[in-house]
Amino acid sequence: MAFNAGVVFTVAKPVDLFASFQQGFAVSEIGRVLRSTVAESVEVLNPEARTVNSYEVGARVATQRLTASATGYYTTSDLGSSYGSDFEIIRSPEHVYGLEATTDLQVIDPLAVGGTFSWVKGKRDADDNGSYETPLPGNRIPPEKITGYVEVTPLDGWTGRLQLLYSGRRDAFPSSSAYAKGEVSPYTVVDLSSRVDVGPGALTIGIENLFDNYYFPVRSQYPALDDSYTPGRGRNVTLSYSVTW
Repeated sequence: MAFNAGVVFTVAKPVDLFASFQQGFAVSEIGRVLRSTVAESVEVLNPEARTVNSYEVGARVATQRLTASATGYYTTSDLGSSYGSDFEIIRSPEHVYGLEATTDLQVIDPLAVGGTFSWVKGKRDADDNGSYETPLPGNRIPPEKITGYVEVTPLDGWTGRLQLLYSGRRDAFPSSSAYAKGEVSPYTVVDLSSRVDVGPGALTIGIENLFDNYYFPVRSQYPALDDSYTPGRGRNVTLSYSVTW
């Protein structure tokens, strides 16, 4: 049985404070592990579901022109699950904590800006001595991420948007070449799109990776495997026309 509770307190319009406690269950991906190891049975993998306790506090603001939120969270589990270098399941107590923030602002009628920020850390008690000293691997904990956008609507039916993604650095396991412990280098990607109403539908042009930045996505860096180290897509232009009926 899981227990969940939450409360919202309106300090003064338009500011709300909130807090919550949630319990959940998670099961490791047993099939993937069985395909990658020489385990003789499922029981050997200790597949018991883990109970996760999550605590969250934050604040949010909502006005006609501004919506924003900031949240801090902390999760614990006495039976965490991570994958080892041979894809075996490693069970140990763990905790994860982080911050998230979002904002959207209508500066003036044709101009809007906004963005998000996320930061997360996690460690586990590898020797079960009550001290959380071992960082969680890259497939569990990403580097910090920042996104931002500028959106302009110069005319009714015409919208342009410039957006940015920044992914930070994570090097929690220096000099390690084990699976999911690879160093993640930072990168920035900028996209541009424009949408115009034409006839019964809309014409959209999008340019991904506007500046043709050469980078490696997080998912290709953290595994620390040669066959996964693949660069992201370069500049890519798409043109589409859609009709909704």
